[in-house]
Amino acid sequence: MEANRDRRVIAIAAMGEGRVLSDAETGIPWDLPRDRAFFRQQTQGEKLLLGRVTYDEMRGWFREGHLPCVVSRTPEELALADLHHLAARAVESAITALHERRSGPIFVCGGAAIYQAALPLCDELLLTRVEGQFNGDRFFPAWESEFQRVSQERFEADEENAYAMRMERWIRLGG
Repeated sequence: MEANRDRRVIAIAAMGEGRVLSDAETGIPWDLPRDRAFFRQQTQGEKLLLGRVTYDEMRGWFREGHLPCVVSRTPEELALADLHHLAARAVESAITALHERRSGPIFVCGGAAIYQAALPLCDELLLTRVEGQFNGDRFFPAWESEFQRVSQERFEADEENAYAMRMERWIRLGG
Protein backbone atom coordinates (compact mmCIF):
# COMPACT_ATOMS: atom_id res chain seq x y z
CA MET A 1 0.00 0.00 0.00
CA GLU A 2 2.75 2.47 0.90
CA ALA A 3 4.59 1.72 -2.36
CA ASN A 4 1.47 2.73 -4.32
CA ARG A 5 1.16 5.86 -2.22
CA ASP A 6 4.74 6.78 -3.11
CA ARG A 7 3.93 6.49 -6.81
CA ARG A 8 0.83 8.70 -6.81
CA VAL A 9 0.44 11.30 -9.55
CA ILE A 10 -1.46 14.36 -8.32
CA ALA A 11 -2.57 17.29 -10.45
CA ILE A 12 -2.61 20.59 -8.56
CA ALA A 13 -4.29 23.57 -10.23
CA ALA A 14 -6.26 26.76 -9.71
CA MET A 15 -9.05 27.58 -12.14
CA GLY A 16 -11.89 30.00 -12.59
CA GLU A 17 -15.42 29.11 -13.60
CA GLY A 18 -15.53 27.26 -16.90
CA ARG A 19 -12.17 25.62 -15.99
CA VAL A 20 -10.19 28.74 -17.07
CA LEU A 21 -6.51 28.47 -16.14
CA SER A 22 -5.04 31.51 -17.86
CA ASP A 23 -4.75 33.63 -20.97
CA ALA A 24 -1.77 33.38 -23.34
CA GLU A 25 -1.34 37.17 -23.45
CA THR A 26 -2.24 38.25 -19.91
CA GLY A 27 -1.37 35.15 -17.86
CA ILE A 28 -3.19 34.03 -14.74
CA PRO A 29 -6.07 36.47 -14.06
CA TRP A 30 -5.84 36.39 -10.24
CA ASP A 31 -3.28 36.67 -7.47
CA LEU A 32 -4.41 34.64 -4.47
CA PRO A 33 -1.91 34.36 -1.60
CA ARG A 34 -4.05 31.66 0.05
CA ASP A 35 -3.82 29.47 -3.05
CA ARG A 36 -0.08 30.12 -3.41
CA ALA A 37 0.47 29.10 0.24
CA PHE A 38 -1.63 25.96 -0.32
CA PHE A 39 0.46 25.07 -3.39
CA ARG A 40 3.71 25.53 -1.49
CA GLN A 41 2.47 23.51 1.49
CA GLN A 42 1.32 20.59 -0.68
CA THR A 43 4.41 20.47 -2.92
CA GLN A 44 7.13 21.27 -0.39
CA GLY A 45 10.16 19.10 -1.18
CA GLU A 46 8.26 17.06 -3.76
CA LYS A 47 8.67 16.10 -7.41
CA LEU A 48 7.03 18.49 -9.87
CA LEU A 49 6.02 17.88 -13.49
CA LEU A 50 5.39 20.92 -15.65
CA GLY A 51 5.62 22.31 -19.15
CA ARG A 52 8.26 24.72 -20.35
CA VAL A 53 6.13 27.91 -20.17
CA THR A 54 4.85 27.06 -16.69
CA TYR A 55 8.41 26.28 -15.60
CA ASP A 56 9.58 29.69 -16.79
CA GLU A 57 6.64 31.41 -15.06
CA MET A 58 7.29 29.55 -11.78
CA ARG A 59 11.08 29.97 -11.46
CA GLY A 60 10.72 31.96 -8.23
CA TRP A 61 8.38 29.37 -6.72
CA PHE A 62 10.82 26.49 -6.50
CA ARG A 63 12.19 25.72 -3.05
CA GLU A 64 14.95 23.52 -1.73
CA GLY A 65 14.01 19.90 -2.14
CA HIS A 66 11.79 20.40 -5.18
CA LEU A 67 12.71 18.21 -8.12
CA PRO A 68 11.11 19.70 -11.23
CA CYS A 69 10.88 17.77 -14.49
CA VAL A 70 10.13 20.00 -17.46
CA VAL A 71 8.37 18.58 -20.50
CA SER A 72 9.70 20.29 -23.61
CA ARG A 73 10.13 19.68 -27.32
CA THR A 74 13.82 20.51 -26.77
CA PRO A 75 14.78 18.87 -23.46
CA GLU A 76 18.48 18.87 -24.41
CA GLU A 77 18.55 22.69 -24.27
CA LEU A 78 16.88 22.64 -20.87
CA ALA A 79 19.33 20.10 -19.48
CA LEU A 80 22.22 22.39 -20.34
CA ALA A 81 20.50 25.53 -19.01
CA ASP A 82 19.59 24.31 -15.53
CA LEU A 83 21.15 21.35 -13.75
CA HIS A 84 18.63 21.49 -10.87
CA HIS A 85 15.85 19.76 -12.77
CA LEU A 86 15.12 16.95 -15.17
CA ALA A 87 13.85 17.37 -18.71
CA ALA A 88 11.75 15.06 -20.88
CA ARG A 89 9.95 15.09 -24.22
CA ALA A 90 6.67 13.59 -22.95
CA VAL A 91 4.60 13.34 -19.77
CA GLU A 92 4.97 9.56 -19.55
CA SER A 93 8.77 9.68 -19.74
CA ALA A 94 8.82 12.53 -17.22
CA ILE A 95 6.80 10.44 -14.75
CA THR A 96 9.11 7.47 -15.24
CA ALA A 97 12.22 9.63 -14.72
CA LEU A 98 10.81 11.23 -11.56
CA HIS A 99 9.80 7.88 -10.05
CA GLU A 100 13.27 6.50 -10.79
CA ARG A 101 14.93 9.48 -9.08
CA ARG A 102 13.17 9.26 -5.70
CA SER A 103 10.05 8.10 -3.91
CA GLY A 104 7.04 10.24 -3.14
CA PRO A 105 4.16 11.60 -5.18
CA ILE A 106 4.54 13.62 -8.36
CA PHE A 107 2.66 16.91 -8.55
CA VAL A 108 1.53 17.91 -12.05
CA CYS A 109 1.63 21.73 -12.12
CA GLY A 110 0.55 22.63 -15.66
CA GLY A 111 0.08 24.13 -18.13
CA ALA A 112 -3.07 23.15 -19.95
CA ALA A 113 -1.45 20.72 -22.41
CA ILE A 114 0.44 18.99 -19.58
CA TYR A 115 -2.75 18.63 -17.53
CA GLN A 116 -4.50 17.18 -20.59
CA ALA A 117 -1.75 14.62 -21.19
CA ALA A 118 -1.33 13.74 -17.49
CA LEU A 119 -4.98 13.50 -16.44
CA PRO A 120 -5.38 9.82 -17.48
CA LEU A 121 -2.36 9.02 -15.27
CA CYS A 122 -3.49 11.01 -12.23
CA ASP A 123 -4.69 9.33 -9.05
CA GLU A 124 -5.75 12.52 -7.34
CA LEU A 125 -6.58 16.18 -8.04
CA LEU A 126 -6.05 19.16 -5.73
CA LEU A 127 -8.11 21.94 -7.25
CA THR A 128 -8.59 25.53 -6.19
CA ARG A 129 -11.88 26.65 -7.75
CA VAL A 130 -11.79 30.45 -7.97
CA GLU A 131 -15.31 31.86 -7.86
CA GLY A 132 -15.43 34.24 -10.78
CA GLN A 133 -15.79 34.54 -14.54
CA PHE A 134 -12.44 35.12 -16.24
CA ASN A 135 -11.37 35.49 -19.84
CA GLY A 136 -8.85 32.94 -20.93
CA ASP A 137 -7.75 30.59 -23.66
CA ARG A 138 -6.16 27.86 -21.54
CA PHE A 139 -8.41 25.42 -19.71
CA PHE A 140 -8.16 22.51 -17.30
CA PRO A 141 -9.52 19.33 -18.92
CA ALA A 142 -12.90 17.91 -17.91
CA TRP A 143 -12.43 15.46 -15.03
CA GLU A 144 -15.74 15.07 -13.21
CA SER A 145 -16.73 11.76 -14.81
CA GLU A 146 -13.47 10.06 -13.78
CA PHE A 147 -13.01 11.46 -10.25
CA GLN A 148 -15.00 11.85 -7.07
CA ARG A 149 -14.73 14.87 -4.78
CA VAL A 150 -13.80 13.71 -1.28
CA SER A 151 -13.28 17.05 0.45
CA GLN A 152 -13.92 20.74 -0.02
CA GLU A 153 -13.21 23.87 1.98
CA ARG A 154 -14.60 27.27 0.98
CA PHE A 155 -12.94 30.60 1.72
CA GLU A 156 -14.56 34.00 1.32
CA ALA A 157 -12.76 36.83 -0.45
CA ASP A 158 -10.79 39.00 1.97
CA GLU A 159 -8.30 41.89 1.97
CA GLU A 160 -5.52 39.66 0.57
CA ASN A 161 -7.57 37.39 -1.70
CA ALA A 162 -9.84 39.29 -4.10
CA TYR A 163 -11.97 36.23 -4.93
CA ALA A 164 -13.75 33.57 -2.93
CA MET A 165 -12.43 30.07 -3.59
CA ARG A 166 -13.00 26.41 -2.84
CA MET A 167 -10.11 24.05 -2.29
CA GLU A 168 -11.16 20.58 -3.35
CA ARG A 169 -9.60 17.14 -3.28
CA TRP A 170 -10.74 14.59 -5.87
CA ILE A 171 -9.72 10.93 -6.18
CA ARG A 172 -9.98 8.68 -9.22
CA LEU A 173 -13.11 6.53 -9.25
CA GLY A 174 -12.28 2.90 -8.58
CA GLY A 175 -8.83 3.88 -7.34
